[in-house]
Amino acid sequence: MNKVYTTYLLALEVVPMAVGQAYSQLPMHCTIMHRFHSVLSATALVAALQPIIRAAQPVNLLPLKHQAFGPKKQLVTMVMCEPALFEFHCQLYDKLNSLGVHYTESDWVGTSYTPHVTDKHGKRLTALGPTVSGAVYIISVEHPLKGSQRFVEAKIALVGETGDRS
Repeated sequence: MNKVYTTYLLALEVVPMAVGQAYSQLPMHCTIMHRFHSVLSATALVAALQPIIRAAQPVNLLPLKHQAFGPKKQLVTMVMCEPALFEFHCQLYDKLNSLGVHYTESDWVGTSYTPHVTDKHGKRLTALGPTVSGAVYIISVEHPLKGSQRFVEAKIALVGETGDRS
């Protein structure tokens, strides 16, 4: 029997997204985990990642320089990879590895993680101080040959170990 894989990505909130909404282009966000393929349903993925996400504190996204980035040379604002942000990415990375996921671009995860916020609709992350992200979205992505919609499966609040702010 063939396994059915779903492609997902994990995004830190910059501009709120609606759970259950499909987007052809996601609103401004910071990808905390690049696209990966998994046999897990969205419900099972949420259950597996929720303890790690809920235990994390809200994340400061400190803007650095504005530049063209990646193979498509999209305009982005690079974000300082502070220790707390990198550690959060690594915790998610380790958990996803234990779940047997396959990354679409292994060069953009783990020690090569490069946080950034892509410009959207002529807007970009401003350099007027940090943007605090208080949530992670779990997003499923259609295959490029079948469609390019991104579907927001879940939003999980970053609440830290001391209480729930959701």
